[in-house]
Amino acid sequence: MPYLSDWEMLSHAVERLSVAGASLDAAKADLVAAIADRKVQIRFEISQTDPDLPLFGVGELMLGEGVLIPAHLQVSDFDWDTFCPSEWWRSANTATVRYKFKWLEVRRDGVTRYLLSLAANTLLGGKRLLMNKSAPR
Repeated sequence: MPYLSDWEMLSHAVERLSVAGASLDAAKADLVAAIADRKVQIRFEISQTDPDLPLFGVGELMLGEGVLIPAHLQVSDFDWDTFCPSEWWRSANTATVRYKFKWLEVRRDGVTRYLLSLAANTLLGGKRLLMNKSAPR
């Protein structure tokens, strides 16, 4: 059985949500909201950093705790051709340091737990199907 990473590219998460029944716009909006609420963890590769304050270098991998994720993140804050934030994000450790992303990944289990389970619930008309062992057959 092949190894399945805990992380998936943001583009793959959007695709998983759309396969589950969400429109592309809804999938993007839900993922962005979950990232802003810190329900879905992120990691990214730095593509560009402030040249005068090189706390971390280009090509380094960082977890989401390393940046200040905007609280009111919007779909329009992302470049959906690259699936990365379109603006610089500030370092969580040093507010004067900013980063651009080369790529962005999200935790697969967060997408499944917070978004796919909600999508399944919505597709079922708001009703959850539960396995009840004591129910008559």
